Amino acid sequence: EFFPLHREALCTAVSDALGDKATPECMAGWRKGYDKMAGILIQMQVDMEADLKKKPNTWEGFRKFKLVAPIEATTETIGQSSSGSSDSSEDEGTGFEEKVYKMILTPVDAGALPEVDKFGQYVALRLTVDGKVTHRNYNIAAV
Repeated sequence: EFFPLHREALCTAVSDALGDKATPECMAGWRKGYDKMAGILIQMQVDMEADLKKKPNTWEGFRKFKLVAPIEATTETIGQSSSGSSDSSEDEGTGFEEKVYKMILTPVDAGALPEVDKFGQYVALRLTVDGKVTHRNYNIAAV
């Protein structure tokens, strides 16, 4: 649903950058290429969702969880210097410190959870803060 909007934004930016060289034929090529890429990405998403539905303990939509352990905050250095060290003081500008929070959640319904089997998986939380609903995504470190 958002791919057509992205396509038009990209083509507008390309057209602006190319100026007079952005002929109708050129821009038709950009749109055709974008549509091909979008089709591939859409099919990948459909395939991933179908694979996910085959796994045990998965669900669609949101599920209620409760916080069972206090949130721990630590500071970690993200990035590496050119020497391979994660100490950002050795090579200024290549690393930065970031607070990392650890939250332990459990399903309110006490149901089982799916296995975390791929690096980069995340959980989307829907929170109500001061009466307003907001969404936040977090990486999953362990289950």
